[in-house]
Amino acid sequence: MAAISGNLKVTADIRRNRLIFTFADRITKKDLDGLYTDVRFCVADLKPGFGVITDFSECKLGNLNCLATTKKIMNFLIESKVGEIVRITRHTSLVHKQLLNFSAGRQGYCALHARTLDEAEKILENSDLKDRPRFHFQQLPVTYLVHRKAGQGSIRELSPGSCTVYNGSLVPAVDDEIEITLELFRKNDSRETFEIKARVVTVAEGLFSAEFNDLDPDRQNLFWKCLAFEAQREF
Repeated sequence: MAAISGNLKVTADIRRNRLIFTFADRITKKDLDGLYTDVRFCVADLKPGFGVITDFSECKLGNLNCLATTKKIMNFLIESKVGEIVRITRHTSLVHKQLLNFSAGRQGYCALHARTLDEAEKILENSDLKDRPRFHFQQLPVTYLVHRKAGQGSIRELSPGSCTVYNGSLVPAVDDEIEITLELFRKNDSRETFEIKARVVTVAEGLFSAEFNDLDPDRQNLFWKCLAFEAQREF
């Protein structure tokens, strides 16, 4: 299934459970508004965890008045339980710089970058979708216990199955078992507290990553809903 709105095209690859965007020439708000309607029809034929490829390689420029609709499309994909997202760009292009600037100051999903369609396809084929999508946060506080000692820091990335913490007051070691406590907003603007046991998998200067290991299905479903809502809130 494919739909075209001006210089923009979206295709649903149902067999591979994939959504492919193609942006050509200049992006206008009119075209993007039409694309939003087309996206909703395409996603209806896909299963949760669907991959996304967004091809900006032939795109020259995006207008600032497109940002609101861009955010609306991103939020719709999040609510639809998108999986891995890969962007194709020419790294020297203005659009590539615009995308990096747009993502830097906002909460939302973490996209991977590729130079060609073939490279993007390989990324999706090799992706471990059980830990997707991953969301980037600006200021999301977290506390944690390491060998009964308390630490605190901020979440940089968070997914249904893992997190990355930076500026931690206490740095754990790889394979340490820790307990993470964090609060996420719900749609009614109340907060939900999650206490999650996890195992540290990587440690680098100023940050560490851990995989969750004890969320039961009901709690995991609530965690996903809160995570998706939190990721859509404006920073």
